[in-house]
Amino acid sequence: VDHGPSSPRLAFTRRRCDPGCIIRRARQKRPVRPILLQVFWESEHSLGLVNLKPIVPGHVLIISKRVTPRIGELSEVEMQDLFLSARTVAAGIGKVFESPSFNLAVQDGAEAGQTVPHVHVHIIPRKAQDFERNDEVYEKLDEFDARPPRLKVPADSERVARSEEEMAEEGARLRAAFVAIRDQPA
Repeated sequence: VDHGPSSPRLAFTRRRCDPGCIIRRARQKRPVRPILLQVFWESEHSLGLVNLKPIVPGHVLIISKRVTPRIGELSEVEMQDLFLSARTVAAGIGKVFESPSFNLAVQDGAEAGQTVPHVHVHIIPRKAQDFERNDEVYEKLDEFDARPPRLKVPADSERVARSEEEMAEEGARLRAAFVAIRDQPA
């Protein structure tokens, strides 16, 4: 599977979560699992999802398809796919959210701040001076209860989680953007 920066791609399969499948299910009045509407990227072993409570706009997650809590439990192939997907998605997120830089973060285990026992990589788009101190992004990721003051966002305890519909809308927007990105010449 080629995820190189010169060939970003979106690999939805009909049996999994392609946009056409979602539309067909809706027309047939068959249920669409809400998680599928949040998926905007799929590779052989990984999925890209919008984030329930993003730290900054465009903060997304890359998860392994196989549920395992620790990164060391991934096979070599799954590990390669996870990080190649993260690289490709980060490049696309940078274009969509006009962010020249990004952080990749993995919280591997509860002591490292992992709150969901499923391997995932945070992709956090960055812009100049978006945080007072550059490394504050890690504190925000670890605390996940505050946002940088420049964004004027309330503390996590005051924030309302996004609805499934809002997350589905962002997933649809990102799916469309990644199709466009995939089709652009390198």
